[in-house]
Amino acid sequence: MKVFSRLLSYVKPYLRYLLPAAVCLLLASLLKPAMLEVIGQIIDGVGEGKEMAGVNLKFLLLVAIFTFSALLSYGQIYLMSSAGQRVIINLRNEIYAHLQFLSLSYFEKRKTGQIMSRVTNDVGVLQTLVTSGLIELVNAILTIIVLTVYIFQLDWKLALVTLLGLPLIGLSFGKFSQRIRKVSALVQTKIADITDILQETLSAVKIVKSFSRQDYEIKRFTKKNIESFRATMKGVRLGATLTPLVQWIGFLGLALALWIGCLDIIKGVLTTGGLLAFMLAVGMLGPPINSLTRVNTLIQQSLACAERVFEILDTKSEVEEDPQAVDIPQIKGEVKFHDVSFSYGTKEKEVLKEISLQANPGEIIALVGRSGAGKTTIANLIPRFYDPVSGLVLIDGVDIRKVKID
Repeated sequence: MKVFSRLLSYVKPYLRYLLPAAVCLLLASLLKPAMLEVIGQIIDGVGEGKEMAGVNLKFLLLVAIFTFSALLSYGQIYLMSSAGQRVIINLRNEIYAHLQFLSLSYFEKRKTGQIMSRVTNDVGVLQTLVTSGLIELVNAILTIIVLTVYIFQLDWKLALVTLLGLPLIGLSFGKFSQRIRKVSALVQTKIADITDILQETLSAVKIVKSFSRQDYEIKRFTKKNIESFRATMKGVRLGATLTPLVQWIGFLGLALALWIGCLDIIKGVLTTGGLLAFMLAVGMLGPPINSLTRVNTLIQQSLACAERVFEILDTKSEVEEDPQAVDIPQIKGEVKFHDVSFSYGTKEKEVLKEISLQANPGEIIALVGRSGAGKTTIANLIPRFYDPVSGLVLIDGVDIRKVKID
């Protein structure tokens, strides 16, 4: 819930779009039982042999209700999609801006393709949720509430019989949700692996061709692609099991209600139009319940993606700007290392240990040593790609940790 609440916090700034959309959704949901009521009256009117003038008027009213409902649907889809697209734009911008200020070590510990996958593929899944998934979710919930109230108003006994399976449906959602979320996280990891291979091979295509590594790269890509396929099919199997299970439970309640309703018509306690309106209302409950199944799967996928996205946003740069940092107006060029020690990790061996050196303005110094001796590390410490474990790096006598990063 914490991840979902955080995701919703990105939606709050766009309430000016969401509130009118919610009104459209509510009105459209309220019109559904009105349509059913008119249909029931038309059937009863024809059965009782009433004048066609009254029946024709009911038909016109039915068309008017449907037309208004269609206009409301257009409004809510446009408004919620507009809000959703703005959420995704801001989220992508925030991720990209955050990446710009992360330490170089962050990128050295992670593959470029995997980072790219989080910004593109993972955010793409979130885009589906906030642009269409939320619309489907709210619409389904409102429709279920309105139609449930309506069928209880028509015949509370039949309504209770129809909804006997709801606890089983709830248990099914709970049982499958966590498994879907785990599989979704695995799928996104496999997609990230594919993206990483693509980025790696396409950016180094000349090297691949120079060493005739095409067959090797094809096998490597195919292996990851098959792994992605298998992970995806795990999710497909879960979704394919949940949807018909929910439909089957719902159908049992519907069939039982139909049987009891027919008995009530024979007894004269229920009209044919009343039963038809009831059955249509129950039938209209099917699509929103199926929508909840689809949206639940999408939510679990999105939560897995959101965790991966927020992992980037929650990562703090190892090189942080001092609150009292200052600008160096004009750099003269004196560089001094004073007892500098450095390692690439807390458990790593020190690459530099108590190194001291000085380069005066205009002076050229050659760093000579075997591979891994720390030549590149010294060069990387000067622009503050990393901070030393101990000691000072000075530019014109100023500790670079006291200089503004930008």
